[in-house]
Amino acid sequence: MSTKRELPLNVIARWRKEDWDDEHMVASHYRYYDLATADEIHLTEDEAGRYSWGQTGDNITGGFQAGRLREQKG
Repeated sequence: MSTKRELPLNVIARWRKEDWDDEHMVASHYRYYDLATADEIHLTEDEAGRYSWGQTGDNITGGFQAGRLREQKG
């Protein structure tokens, strides 16, 4: 029995400036949003790892990165 759920094709990962680590270039906490609906979603680390991460942006309050679900074979 498969426990994998349907994930959105495109997501946005957002972080607050206080969550960003300049030394490691990673945030300690992300909030994920379905790009098609703008609804907040919860992704586990494994689920977030199924995305290819690309375009980013930031400002004084935090930043974002766009992700696209990779095709899973198997």
